[in-house]
Amino acid sequence: MAIQKLIDNATVIDINRQAPFSTVRSRSGVLKYAKNIVNPYRFAVSVHQGLKYTENRELMPQIDHLDRIFEEKIQLNNNTGMNYLTAYLGDATTTDLANITVNSVSGANIYIDTTGCTSANASLTLFKKGDYIQPTGTVGVPFGSLRSNTATNPNIVTLDFGGNDRSLEEIIYGQIVKYGTVKVVMPDSANITSADGWDTALGSNVYYLDFTSTSYQGRFKLYEDKALTTPYYPATPGDGNYTVSGTATLVFNNYYRYPYTVTEDVSYSANSNVTVKCHRGIIYQKDFFDIEREIAPAGGDLLVGNDVTFTTKFTVKPNYTLVNGQRVVIDDFELLEVIRVYDGIY
Repeated sequence: MAIQKLIDNATVIDINRQAPFSTVRSRSGVLKYAKNIVNPYRFAVSVHQGLKYTENRELMPQIDHLDRIFEEKIQLNNNTGMNYLTAYLGDATTTDLANITVNSVSGANIYIDTTGCTSANASLTLFKKGDYIQPTGTVGVPFGSLRSNTATNPNIVTLDFGGNDRSLEEIIYGQIVKYGTVKVVMPDSANITSADGWDTALGSNVYYLDFTSTSYQGRFKLYEDKALTTPYYPATPGDGNYTVSGTATLVFNNYYRYPYTVTEDVSYSANSNVTVKCHRGIIYQKDFFDIEREIAPAGGDLLVGNDVTFTTKFTVKPNYTLVNGQRVVIDDFELLEVIRVYDGIY
């Protein structure tokens, strides 16, 4: 985490979110310009000169390893003296922010569902200009069944991916171990059939899988809420098995890579389609699991303020010098957000 440690010790951070463009003047005197549709964040950073070598000697080999090749996720909130840079400016409570989901995206707009908010009211500003937001990301994954494993604790389940998605299963396990839960959005009840005993089609179609409370790989506890306080129990406990004939959607915590800056104030309203205008077009993301799959910004939750992350790499790598007093001087450096675009933008 070399870049993050340098950020934590920064004295100056210049955040540049202006779209790159070029201009040319025609022979008739007309000024023309071309604007890049993919607009990355860029950072210019200065680090204070008081770093002690014996306490930071790991930085040098890490910087050399990263070079201008490898990326690293960073946040601007680790240092209490700088977390105002991305701090949330709106008026909603932490609970309400956690209950916002991303409905859809179009162009440079993110459409959010605020109907899960409980304490907000129409006098509040949900987001203010300059707020940072970031979808958590979702990926549609076909799997064969959602199965209860024991009659005594029927909310412990396994997922069957049909034997062809081992790499995807490993990613799911890793996400759950790291974050504690992954949300699963099942197809509507018409696409779920009961094999033996679960005679109500799971009620709601949104569930949360918790792996941290079980000690054996492949089994999850099923909950009705993201706080993992309300276990789901089938109406008819037993070795029940739901066969899924549609495509479930797994919601990965913090898997979507790209944050955005809000450009217009957003007043609160209890609505399933509140518009949030962003500083750039919403970016596609595709990654390889068992096959290449799209990580959609829509369908998941929304990270806000100091919870957002930037995926960056050095464009100007810092040099470092040992000086008297066992200090290490880190030169100024520049970072660029890494954007991997496969099919353009929404």
